[in-house]
Amino acid sequence: MAPKIRGFSILLVFASVRAILAATQDLPIYVDSSLSSGWENWSWSSDINFTATDLIFGTSGSSISVNSTQYAALSVKLEGTFPDYAGLRFDIAGAQPDVTISIQSTADNSQSPNIPLSAISKTIVDGSFSSLLVDFNALPGSGTQLGNGTWDRITFQAGGNGAIYHIDNIVLVSEIVVTPQLLSAEPLTNNILAVTTVGAVNLADVHVAFNGKAVKVASQTTYNPVDTPSKTITYLTLGSSFKQGNLTITAGNTTFTHVLPSAQRGSIVTTAKLPINPLIYGVNFPTSADYIKELGVTISRWGGNAVTAYNPFGGFTNAGADWYFENRAVDNGQADDWMGWVQGAGSSSLLTIPALDWVSKDSSSYSFPKTVFPDQQSFDPYKPDAGDGLLPNGTTISSVFTPPDPQNAYVTWNTTAAKTWLAGLKNKPLLVAIDNEIEIAHSTHQDMHPQPMSYDEELSRVIKFSTAAKEALPNVQVVAPSTCSWWFYWTSAVGYTDNAAHNNTDFLP
Repeated sequence: MAPKIRGFSILLVFASVRAILAATQDLPIYVDSSLSSGWENWSWSSDINFTATDLIFGTSGSSISVNSTQYAALSVKLEGTFPDYAGLRFDIAGAQPDVTISIQSTADNSQSPNIPLSAISKTIVDGSFSSLLVDFNALPGSGTQLGNGTWDRITFQAGGNGAIYHIDNIVLVSEIVVTPQLLSAEPLTNNILAVTTVGAVNLADVHVAFNGKAVKVASQTTYNPVDTPSKTITYLTLGSSFKQGNLTITAGNTTFTHVLPSAQRGSIVTTAKLPINPLIYGVNFPTSADYIKELGVTISRWGGNAVTAYNPFGGFTNAGADWYFENRAVDNGQADDWMGWVQGAGSSSLLTIPALDWVSKDSSSYSFPKTVFPDQQSFDPYKPDAGDGLLPNGTTISSVFTPPDPQNAYVTWNTTAAKTWLAGLKNKPLLVAIDNEIEIAHSTHQDMHPQPMSYDEELSRVIKFSTAAKEALPNVQVVAPSTCSWWFYWTSAVGYTDNAAHNNTDFLP
């Protein structure tokens, strides 16, 4: 029986065109029946048919049918690299499959930010193809640029429930033509409008009216945010101030309307001088010096679950439950070097000090191997022997069975090691935090601390490592406890029996 040719919808995700494109023509990855020359199938744990004819797109003779199990993937690799393409185009059909796309380099193990398929389209249906386009200059979901790299692999990875879909006409495109579009127009203060656009919008075509009467634009200032470079924000200064009434901004067929309330007036007590602490403008692991300068970041934090196991003497870390309790090399370079470029960009730094008894011993070990604990909820699709430390019912292995020996993945850590590290820093932090959310270490780092942490233990660790920090860096300010939520200001992971044992006193009264 001849295959049915189903209807299709077209949905494009646009952003700005690259100024210079080295790629002069599109590069097909899959078009009809097979991968194009130079491309290899690097998929895993998936039932894939490259010559499926049960659902095809247009006059296409076949498509790829994919049935991926939990965290499995369709993945293709080029014998070479594709650093200079503008984007990725493909046609896909399925019941809104739970798929995340990533662009990777097998040469240096770098990877793009994850691109959820739902960030491109939330209207993908079974039996009908949608045409999608991912712009490498503004990745869906994050708005960031892919950037230069030795990119050679593209992966469509299923989520926790697997994914079933058809995909066709996968192509790296050399150019993306952007449709000029007015995205938003918002009144800010007094007589300032913020207009957000993509593409080459002619701002002379933007017309402003107040209560039906045209308002003159006196001047404008434009800039491109570093975190969303595909978009342009233009601040329009109007010839008159806002008043109560209807404000309309129009460009072509796009209109934005705002009903402005009457002005609210108050008084300022000039004798009360309570300046805002400049260190409230903080970011965890800012992406670049330009990011710090553009956003005015005043404090940059080296912190997170992976820092609990950070070994500064080897450059190793382990994100615990965030990624299969696996050791790896640090993602952001050594903390000392990181503080150097952060401070060079004009930001102070907040350094997190590990405060448990262990840190990663290397870049490859892991705590819950399948060969020892075969009955786990999931395993790393890239390292199938590394498990998530959870039984199928979600219970932590360490709460039911004898926990793994910490020495399998870690080396000992104590205040002496912390002082040695801190005293030797070339770049000094303004602030130090005592670990990261150690009150829930029995969950996030069950392999090194399987028991719930009590009032007494957390207080002891905070005091010991704070003292070590002040001895090594007398001028540093200590931030503690670094907790995951308000809840642990009131009690501990042990529970309210811990409160009762301390005269029903909150942990931070």
